[in-house]
Amino acid sequence: MEKRVMGIFWRPCVALIAFTFTAIAANAQLLDGGFEAGPGGPNWTVFNGALQVATNDPSASAITAHSGLYSLNTYGPFGAGPNLDASGAYQTVNVTPAGQTLVYTGWLLNWSGAPLAGSNGFGVAQLVFTNTSTGFSQLLESPHFGSTNAPMPEDQWQKFQITAPVPAQANEVLVYVLHVGMAGDTGSVWWDDLSLYQSTGVINTNAATSQPGVEVSWPTSLNGNTRVQSTSALSHSTVWTNFGPVWQGTGATNSITDVIGTSQSKFYQVISVP
Repeated sequence: MEKRVMGIFWRPCVALIAFTFTAIAANAQLLDGGFEAGPGGPNWTVFNGALQVATNDPSASAITAHSGLYSLNTYGPFGAGPNLDASGAYQTVNVTPAGQTLVYTGWLLNWSGAPLAGSNGFGVAQLVFTNTSTGFSQLLESPHFGSTNAPMPEDQWQKFQITAPVPAQANEVLVYVLHVGMAGDTGSVWWDDLSLYQSTGVINTNAATSQPGVEVSWPTSLNGNTRVQSTSALSHSTVWTNFGPVWQGTGATNSITDVIGTSQSKFYQVISVP
């Protein structure tokens, strides 16, 4: 799908930002968060009938991919009895605690071709912090989409976000997407464009002081998705790096801040994404 560039900005000099902020940098840690490696992709462990599928095939339904050619269908859970079971996928990522905060985002869909039904089924994203030596484990999760507390309309991609400080005891995190249910619950949940990144940068804890920084602002359209990317130089072979999460527009102005690091110049572009 087309990812249209909305504007390119250059940081030619230092600006002073006189407020407390944390710069967000998208240090991507998930591999193949869009499931574009296709069926049997090597980066995700799938279980209980979850499938990576080519959903933009004309013979299928294009709506079941948020972007690209593939997404993940958590269909089931198969064989669930009177107790909750799950169909899903996970990926293990090494983490460095040292004061870092992780942000896990992505999109999920309740497709009308196989809608959620039943009184106990829902979709959920999870982060499970663990330590392979000590047995430490800590779970954080998104709302239960499709439950009475988080209704899930059909054919509308919904965004989730989990923000979590890395526990000092953890040395890895398991990143999950799941369709949970029990006997009598049917339908499926589709997942796409998953991202895990660290909330990093220099944090000014004293609002009375100033520190070098730059702010990028851009107008948005209602429900139009945009993303900021950055690079230190422009050329025919420029590689742009994602900076921050995908932003869902409200019709207002979005903005993101970046501290001035060691790079003498930096360029930013804002692109529209599906």
